[in-house]
Amino acid sequence: MLVSMIGKIIKKLLLVYYSAYLAGIIAAVLGYILTFKNFGGIESQSAVGINLSSALILFIILSLPLSLGLFHFQIKKWLLIPDESVRIKKYENASICRIVVLGLGFVTGILFAYLLRSQSMIFCAAIAAAGLIFCKPSEKKMIQELQLDDEEENNPF
Repeated sequence: MLVSMIGKIIKKLLLVYYSAYLAGIIAAVLGYILTFKNFGGIESQSAVGINLSSALILFIILSLPLSLGLFHFQIKKWLLIPDESVRIKKYENASICRIVVLGLGFVTGILFAYLLRSQSMIFCAAIAAAGLIFCKPSEKKMIQELQLDDEEENNPF
């Protein structure tokens, strides 16, 4: 039962994970179309351009270590919960939040790269994409992080 529950959750997490990359592709296509149609965009050295790029850089700088670090510390807290299903549900919700936050930085970085025509926004999107790579869900990773394999080995039935 636990294995089927984990399998369903991993499928859901992978759907969210790959949706973030799909949204990035859609943002790139949208940006390309806007560039092709000679959309003026925003001057990257204007006050608005500087504010937008600064906000995204700050978001990426804060969201990456916070989402990865807080998730790691939360897992340590969840290991104290005796009920496996509660631990798994908390893991699922936190994983979705982590992927959404990093995916938002990734998609916004791509959009801003076209909107501002700034190379630094491409780097911001790449940093967020690298953070997303660390969030890729797998059954083995989930079982290891929640230490579910120890409990299954100790259970003779």
